[in-house]
Amino acid sequence: MAVDSKWFRDRLADKEVSANAFAELIPIHRSALSKMLNGRQEMSPEVIGAFATFFGEPYETVARHAGLPVPRVSHKSVRVVGLVEKTGRIAKHRGDLVERPPSANDDTVAIAMPGFFDWVAYYTPSPRRVDPDAYGRLSVCELESGTKYLRVLERGKLKALCGADVIEGKVVSAAPVIYIKTV
Repeated sequence: MAVDSKWFRDRLADKEVSANAFAELIPIHRSALSKMLNGRQEMSPEVIGAFATFFGEPYETVARHAGLPVPRVSHKSVRVVGLVEKTGRIAKHRGDLVERPPSANDDTVAIAMPGFFDWVAYYTPSPRRVDPDAYGRLSVCELESGTKYLRVLERGKLKALCGADVIEGKVVSAAPVIYIKTV
């Protein structure tokens, strides 16, 4: 399979970056990048990853345009790991699969929200750490007691989606919701 040089050059042009400037950015010698873009040298996984990050494209898409065979693995679903109760507490749940959203990665999981318009919320767990992006956003938060809640995280407290219901306690992990859909 040949390298789709035009695809790479068009995306670099969209970002207003030359191939030489991109080579300096990642860093790689510009002659090595030129050989990769012209199909005279196989593109390394690191360079594919750098392009994927820079272009905001999935790794597999960039690898395909780099002329590398990419196995078609179906990741069209994610596991539901909890059910959100009316209090916002998340009860453990295993078994169901739901459609994977476009913004999901391999670690993304879902929680079903049957009391909230039958929504499903997706997040990527942050075990034993608070993701800085969780502050001020709807997040899955775990307290020191091990209880998980779907709440808006603020300093030292978890606020309900609506109303004044606040839960205080030490938050040991929090991950922002990345996608919500109705089922």
